[in-house]
Amino acid sequence: MFTSFLRGQDSMKLSGSYQLLWTISLVLLGQPEGRPRPVLRVCPHSWPAEGDSVTLSCEVRDTSLIWTFLWYRAVPYRRTAPFREDSPDVRDRGSPYSVELLSDSSRGAGGSYTLSPAALKHTGLYVCRAEGGDPTYQTDYSDVKGFWVTGLSPPASLVIRPNRTQLFESESLSLSCEVLDNSTGWRLRWKTMREETSDCPIGWRSEAGPTCSTSNLEIWNRGVYWCESQSGQHSNAVNITMNRTPRPVLRVSPHSWPAEGDSVTLSCEVRDTSLNWTFLWYRAVPYRRTAPFREDSPDVRYRGSPYSLKLLSDSSRGAGGSYTLSPAALKHTGLYVCRAEGGDPTYQTDYSDVKRFWVTGLSPPASLVIRPNRTQLFESESLSLSCEGLDNSTGWRLRWETMREETSDCPNGWRSEAGPTCSTSNLEIWNRGVYWCESQSGQHSNAVNITMNRTPRPVLRVSPHSWPAEGDSVTLSCEVRDTSLNWTFLWYRAVPYTRTAPFREDSADVRDRGSPYSLKLLSDSSRGAGGSYTLSPAALKHTGLYVCRAEGGDPTYQTDYSDVKRFWVTGLSPPASLVIRPNRTQLFESESLSLSCEGLDNSTGWRLRWETTREETSDCPNGWRSEAGPTCSTSNLEIWNRGVYWCESQSGQHSNAVNITMNRTPRPVLRVSPHSWPAEE
Repeated sequence: MFTSFLRGQDSMKLSGSYQLLWTISLVLLGQPEGRPRPVLRVCPHSWPAEGDSVTLSCEVRDTSLIWTFLWYRAVPYRRTAPFREDSPDVRDRGSPYSVELLSDSSRGAGGSYTLSPAALKHTGLYVCRAEGGDPTYQTDYSDVKGFWVTGLSPPASLVIRPNRTQLFESESLSLSCEVLDNSTGWRLRWKTMREETSDCPIGWRSEAGPTCSTSNLEIWNRGVYWCESQSGQHSNAVNITMNRTPRPVLRVSPHSWPAEGDSVTLSCEVRDTSLNWTFLWYRAVPYRRTAPFREDSPDVRYRGSPYSLKLLSDSSRGAGGSYTLSPAALKHTGLYVCRAEGGDPTYQTDYSDVKRFWVTGLSPPASLVIRPNRTQLFESESLSLSCEGLDNSTGWRLRWETMREETSDCPNGWRSEAGPTCSTSNLEIWNRGVYWCESQSGQHSNAVNITMNRTPRPVLRVSPHSWPAEGDSVTLSCEVRDTSLNWTFLWYRAVPYTRTAPFREDSADVRDRGSPYSLKLLSDSSRGAGGSYTLSPAALKHTGLYVCRAEGGDPTYQTDYSDVKRFWVTGLSPPASLVIRPNRTQLFESESLSLSCEGLDNSTGWRLRWETTREETSDCPNGWRSEAGPTCSTSNLEIWNRGVYWCESQSGQHSNAVNITMNRTPRPVLRVSPHSWPAEE
């Protein structure tokens, strides 16, 4: 772009042609953009061995000029004049640097500069920039990039313990500079996410060697480390990468409530593949403190309760990542945890989350009875859970594992009854989970996994459309997406609600557009039990508001009511006509519109009615003019005026209905071709 070309040319005297281009760029393109900033890359990587080939590449995304490239070495900045007259060329990690043009910079003018073979003297920091145009325009400097050339026989070696470069948070690490000749003054150097100039990274221990060590690696310790002498010699460089502490995922298959004699497999998975992991398996038992808090704490927590872990005596047989119990016995019921370990010295992951499974005996001493007898339930439904002992054992109580952590006899808000039984008439979504009965001696009943869905709301549709003519066929269809029950359907007509008792004892069944309605079950509702209810032939008396709902199960469960749907049956000779001016139903924002009710008989009390995106009860839509006729008009249609309009008399007669659709005001697209700056002819 011209703006990129001309940026920074304030000190140059531009020719008349360039001044013209400058003016055009300001008029057509706005103010000049910032200088391009090249991107400098080192490949194949930043720590080659002596004798390897290393290529620096410099790229400018802007293609408005034919660029050539300049290559620099960054050296520590030394001020030689007052601050206002002398400043560093670039900064890297907070430190100032001057740049020195490489004597053979021109051989990298094409955008890449290759060092082959790489020598120890090439270790350092590099910068590039681009230039182009006439007069010459220069970009900003690129970011600083460093690379380290490791000698075939470096005078010192950086030794890393453990001997791997892929490490984890909280792991221990020791880095030592082992000098191989008589040189002195060696120290550890690094380039990480933190800018530091101390002998060791912050928080690490400094030891003789020189050695820097830590027992608690942190994520910002990742980066490149090397040893450097006072005379500028370098050891090999090591790039340490860091991952968060892995947390294994423990799964129980095929499910968490097997029967006695079934096969149950625990699988433990670690997504990180940098080590050859082996696995350890534990059983979680209630935690008992045996020492002061600072010296003794639980291994894990589960649903708010503390647990200690006991390594399974045969844990090694699950070292490959899966631990199978076959056949499963009642004694296997409980809580389990896994973790992984690998490397030398050994590194251990976090513990997995706690997983529970229940083994149900072939003849359990108690049975959990659920009413209604299904495990797929809905919000607001009633539920009763009873523990029915089958032998002489006592002290049975209901236990559960749901989204809420509770230790009471029954879930919060449920009723406790003899049996023992827990019941509710208003299930909530957090009641989903696993329920079972447990005795004081630790015996278990069968376990039941209760799933919960929101209360279904049927979708009511009118087809083929909502304004049929008298004699047409109209079908109402009612659909429930949930398929857990065999649904049958009920059909209602909505009529204006009239309160007949105090508010707390009497309320509307449904609301539509802010107005309350009561529902009356259609006398022949059962003929639409399959999900569709057809009116054929449609008569004027069928005009109105309709609702459906579904029911199923034993005892019967009912869904919510559907939304209210209206349809209008237009008589072959309606007593009034809705006249629309202009005479079209596809309209645009800001357009004018007039709607008039013209009575064709002696009936009176006609008024305009409508169903749009706004709920209104006035004689005309908000902002429209009311005129004799009756007529409603506007000179500025708005997008929410789209909808169905009709005329209605005080006696309930209807005119034809009109469905008005609305679009935004169209905006043409103007183009100039072939371009906007033709030559004078």
